[in-house]
Amino acid sequence: MSSETDNFVAPNFALPIDLAAQKRLVPAGATVKGMQLQGLLDEQARHGHAPTGRYVAFRDYPGEELIDRLVETAARCHPTHPPREGLRRVGHSAYGTLSRSTIGKVLFAVAGTVPRQFLTVAAQAYSVSGSTGAAEVLSSGEGEAVVRLTEIYSFVDSWHVGIFEGAFRALGAPCVVRVRLRGPMSADLQLRW
Repeated sequence: MSSETDNFVAPNFALPIDLAAQKRLVPAGATVKGMQLQGLLDEQARHGHAPTGRYVAFRDYPGEELIDRLVETAARCHPTHPPREGLRRVGHSAYGTLSRSTIGKVLFAVAGTVPRQFLTVAAQAYSVSGSTGAAEVLSSGEGEAVVRLTEIYSFVDSWHVGIFEGAFRALGAPCVVRVRLRGPMSADLQLRW
């Protein structure tokens, strides 16, 4: 592939999290669909915790709530791991959450289990999941692709890495994700499967 595959590094999941700084990244008025938040509560329940609250799948909730629930879920479900590693592991369940939803069933039925087709649909899934953030496939070849994530305030270098890892695992094509950060809310992800 071209220079689009240059300068990628393995994500550093040992880096600490500055929760206040992360919340400052959330754009004013940003919202997230309840299915993502409910998915995090369901993940906590799968790990033996009794989460409080309930979310309506396609209702909009404040983006700051996503940050809080992500950190809470990582800490509760993966307490022996550094927070970013916990977020990565929490990301592994995101594909299942979306694929079980009505819109996810429609979107992913088109892609089937072919990774390159899935990537095209994944870009659409980002636009459905919240009011901000986008995914764009920059390049795609046999066993490799580069996806650009922009305006992602929810841990672009850890949770979103886990989202792609989990999705590709579910497709039967486990992948290695390397990152080229473009800023605190933007990154290119190199996927190799």
